[in-house]
Amino acid sequence: MHLKSKRKLFFVKTVLIMACLMIGALSLPIPSQAALTSCYDINLQPGNCKLDTCGGQQGCYCDVAPNTHLCCTGPVGTYQVLSKCYDKQTGKEVTSTSAAPGDVLSPPVLPPEEKKVTFKPYITLPGSKFISGQEIVITGGTFGEWISAVYVFFVGVAGILSTVMMMYGGVKYVVSFGNPQKFSDAQDQIISAMIGLALSVGAYMILLTINPELVKFKNLSLKPVSEILQPMSEATARSEKGAPAEAWSGTNINTYDANISTAAGAASIDRNLIKAIMFAESGGNPNAVSAAGACGLMQLLPSTASLSCEALKDPATNITAGAAYLATLVANPCPPVDAEHPCPNGQVCNANELKYAIAAYNGGKGANYCSTLCPGQTWWQCTQNGGYAETRGYVETVSGILQRIQDNPTTYWP
Repeated sequence: MHLKSKRKLFFVKTVLIMACLMIGALSLPIPSQAALTSCYDINLQPGNCKLDTCGGQQGCYCDVAPNTHLCCTGPVGTYQVLSKCYDKQTGKEVTSTSAAPGDVLSPPVLPPEEKKVTFKPYITLPGSKFISGQEIVITGGTFGEWISAVYVFFVGVAGILSTVMMMYGGVKYVVSFGNPQKFSDAQDQIISAMIGLALSVGAYMILLTINPELVKFKNLSLKPVSEILQPMSEATARSEKGAPAEAWSGTNINTYDANISTAAGAASIDRNLIKAIMFAESGGNPNAVSAAGACGLMQLLPSTASLSCEALKDPATNITAGAAYLATLVANPCPPVDAEHPCPNGQVCNANELKYAIAAYNGGKGANYCSTLCPGQTWWQCTQNGGYAETRGYVETVSGILQRIQDNPTTYWP
């Protein structure tokens, strides 16, 4: 076949492909507008109106039968003349008609405003609201909007790539200089690029022609779930600090006496208790750090003392902060009784009994909640609570050291 004939055939094929695409798109049946039954049928931007009473969807209030219009009201349910109304049968906006206040249902009682859930995209999708670093409030339709934006983005990329390939094929076609092989390669490349463009853009146009909603993915609606704060369960609760950092060997008993006496006087608590807590917690090691991150002689968590772990390794600082914290627990070791943590048989924790303050120093005040598994006991006292086994042992250890100090004052306070 001569080169001239091949060129004619190439252009004929090109024209036929384009013509088929145009005829196919134009011949697709356009569905008639279905009767409007809810506000979801109208493409209103969220925020234009309040919640409606026909379906609970955001957009508008629906009028009472036998009226023929679906109307969007003004703020707080007050009907405004400028509000939009739509004919239920045709779906067209009716600009010359306004309804009286009685034509719309009374505004529903709006639910309390939920906490907004937001996120920031890491990449920008051109032509959409998804811009890198810009905060977006998540709504029920955000997922569908994102899928739609990704789809349109890839259709655009496919169109650009196909166009570039056609341009490159055109250059090859022009510079083929009558070479049949180069001419054939250029022709094949241009046709392949056109087919790719037809498949990507054509599919999008077909869906858009059938129903624009098909490329908006509105049905992919996921309602964001707000953070749920679940109350602590007795069966899963654990001691805040866990096991002490080091066991006391019975040595180093008088090294920090001056610091302890000063801190006890400032906090107005028994210095014997401070020393007992210190020995049980760290064994008298100022550099001790527990597995839970408690630091220093009194094994304070940085979050509790509002100090860094390094600062808490200073003996004077640690003992002063520990004594102050211990004093608050001695004064009030009991957590509040509420609906989540009831005491059916009355409060078990007793501020006049030192063991509850000792337990709170290790396990937090939550250790003194009333137990439902073991009536008449607290969480840490109930042996069914494995998470407070350390606290039970801790109370016993501190009580034993405290008794030794009280029985031998000249040894522990020379």
